[in-house]
Amino acid sequence: MTIQTLPVEILIKIRASLEEVAEEEEGEVEIEDKQQEEAKQARAQQAEVNLNALIQTSRFFHEVFNNTLYAHAVQHNATHLSKWIGRTGQLQTLARFIAAGGDVLGNPKTTPLFAAARHG
Repeated sequence: MTIQTLPVEILIKIRASLEEVAEEEEGEVEIEDKQQEEAKQARAQQAEVNLNALIQTSRFFHEVFNNTLYAHAVQHNATHLSKWIGRTGQLQTLARFIAAGGDVLGNPKTTPLFAAARHG
């Protein structure tokens, strides 16, 4: 049996373990609120990096986890993602961003449209 023939439920468990690894790498140190927020953001970014690495290993994983990656990015890193979309003009990424719940009508300084206008 190959990893690509595993049931989707097990693959979802693998994805969850990637997030746990990101949290463990950060450690369990007591820190101030601002530092806690920065540490939380770093864990979210590491989870995205881990999931993206898995997605890039096969078309199957891309199909199974790509929507999860976008949902995670919208939840934890929407401002950065929306600015990147605006700078690069990636319409397919914009469509996925919106489908994952990304806000394109909210704060004008953090929407893809504003970033696109700013970067020409």
